[in-house]
This record gives sequence, structure tokens and C-alpha cells, in this order.
Amino acid sequence: MTGIDYSFLRLKTDFATAKYDKMVDSEYFYKGGICLHPLERYLQISYSDVDVAFAEDYKVEIIDCSENVLLDISDKVYISERQDNDGIYRISFEILPIQQDFYYQKLYLKFTHTASTLVLYSNEFILTASELENTFRLDYKSYSNYKGTNYPLADYYQSIRLFGYFNAISEKKDSKVYTELNGQIRKSRVIQSFESEYAIDEINTFVYERLAVALENDLVYLNGAKCEVIEVVGVGERQGKSNNFEANFKAQINETETYLDSNQIAPIFNYTSLEPLGFYTLASFPTDAIAIFNYDIFGGGTIRLYDYDTDVLIDSLTISITDNQFNATFPILANGNYYMLFDSGLVSNIFGDTLAITDKETWKFSIADGEYESTEYDNTEYLIN
Repeated sequence: MTGIDYSFLRLKTDFATAKYDKMVDSEYFYKGGICLHPLERYLQISYSDVDVAFAEDYKVEIIDCSENVLLDISDKVYISERQDNDGIYRISFEILPIQQDFYYQKLYLKFTHTASTLVLYSNEFILTASELENTFRLDYKSYSNYKGTNYPLADYYQSIRLFGYFNAISEKKDSKVYTELNGQIRKSRVIQSFESEYAIDEINTFVYERLAVALENDLVYLNGAKCEVIEVVGVGERQGKSNNFEANFKAQINETETYLDSNQIAPIFNYTSLEPLGFYTLASFPTDAIAIFNYDIFGGGTIRLYDYDTDVLIDSLTISITDNQFNATFPILANGNYYMLFDSGLVSNIFGDTLAITDKETWKFSIADGEYESTEYDNTEYLIN
């Protein structure tokens, strides 16, 4: 028997169920609360009530409320699978920057297992860059199994962006008053702290429940800064016959402890192959330097060729890019030891990630005359029968 799925992007096998979050007797039904940014990555740990074992056979699409496909994002969604303690197979999924703005259109995720009939749908969200100032980002995790999320088996920071904004700051003081034997009243040194209040003008029950749970995780970062929630998430009156109400929460923000999200399931941007590496003769030495990466790359510029023994710059080689690799043509080289470097501004992937090679040991090679020992060949190897 499963519990409640407290992920903000919950997955259901029935689209109507995935969309449904209507309060009893609501006459005005508004969705909202989740506002993803096109240039951010997000991760959610699903707690579905059915087995989800996609392996590598899946497709992920953004759809509208009529299930029309708006965008295929399969190349931007990476999945990690686990078998939970109750025996059900579930997934965590990471969405890399989608890089397309849908403004205020109501959107859903559709996961399709291409090797079976299994289809999963998320609840509604908005995908736009136009509301950044009116939203806040949460990154959170726990050390143990919390509210059905099995962090020991899915050791990731979850992340989401919600509608809401910084509303006010207030001072909190803590001191003790005591009376001395002579009757004089004194108080201890004041422990002073500050509380930030965040307000949400419209939130539905679905998002409210998940926000309350997320803020009670062991580690919570709000807009990248460590935060401790002081009180329960407060709620206001229901807004007419809608499914929305106001909410607010107070938190102590520690700006000295920060979290910068990076790929957790998706591969870190890196090179997969560098050529040349190792030892060559002049006859076997390639004409081009080639670097191959695990994502398609963009950019341009030069890589630097150095003498390994003296660290003298020999030449700067202009690169040409094709899909996930770049090439650069070597000048005429003599026997010797060499290495190449390039800066982080040379290439990036579609998500804006960059990398560099700044260590002379990473991309080094040597050119020397061929050396053969007499014992390497048998005198019968070249006899013709």
C-alpha cells in the first residue's frame, strides 16, 4: 500500500486524474502555483502507485490540457530508477533547461514508455521567464525516508519554482528577564535574528500540501540560500468559490550557506575523447586535434599548443565545430613532447554549461622516431612459402 505522492510534479496514469485538484463545491477552478523557468533545471522524486521501469525506452513531451503535443523534450529529461521498500519500481527525473517560453499556457508532462502501453501525466505547471521576480525557487532534501520520499535510495536534491514573493522582514529577539537578590531586574544578552516573510497570493490545496512538506525537509534552500522555516505555512481565507487561497511563511535565511544546483542525474558536461593522446611517430601523427563531448557544443575560438618540456606556446589553433566535436588542424611538428589547453569560454552545450582543460597532463602527446628491438621479430615472419 502506498502513501501520498508529495512531489510537485506528480505522475498519474490517467490524464483526467492528473489534472483534477478541485475543492469540493468550487465554482471557479484555477490552476497554478508552479512556475518553471526555461533556463533552470529541476528534479523531482516520484512516488507513483504503479511500477515505472522505463530503462532507456521512454519519451517525454510537453502537452496542453487537450493532450496536444507542444514540444518533445525527451533529450532534456534524464531518469533514475529505484525499487522502493514496498517493492514498487519508481523514478526520479531531472529536467534540463527547456529553453522555450510558453508564457501563461497551462502545461503538463507526458511520459510514454515506448516498450509498453504505460503512459504517465503530470499535474499542471507554467513555463515562463516573465515571472522570475514573482516566484521563488526551492531546493530541498532529507537524510532519511520522509513522507514517502526514500532519500536513501534517491539521494538527490529536489527542486521546484513556485509563485510567491518576498513580502517583509521582521526582527526576532530572545532574552531572559531575571530578578537579583537585591530586587533589581535584569535581562540577559539579547539573541537577535531576522525573519523573512514570503507571501503567495494564490495557492491551491495541491501545491500547499507539497510546499508544507518541502519546507520541513532536513535541508532547504530558498533562492539558493539556506533557510529554516520558523512557523507552519499560514493560510488565508478561501477566495470566493475558487479552489485558491492566500498563504505565507516565515524563514530565517542564512546567506553564508548557499546551494548552486548542477546535474544530478543527467551527465555532467565533459569530453569523452581527446586526440591525439600518447605516443606517435611523424608518420602516424594525425593532421587534426579532435575533442568529442557528451553533448552537442557551441562556441568557437582557439586552443593552445605548448611544448611540454619548456611550456612555451607553439601555436593557437582555430577550432571548427560539428555537432558534439571540434577539430583543429596542426602545424608541421617535429619530434618532441606537447600538450594542449583551452579555456571555459571556448565551447558550451545547449544548456550553457562550459568546461576547460587547464592541466598540462590532461591532453598531452609525444612524437618520436620508431624504435624496434631485434627480438621483436622472428626471422621466419617474412618467409614466402
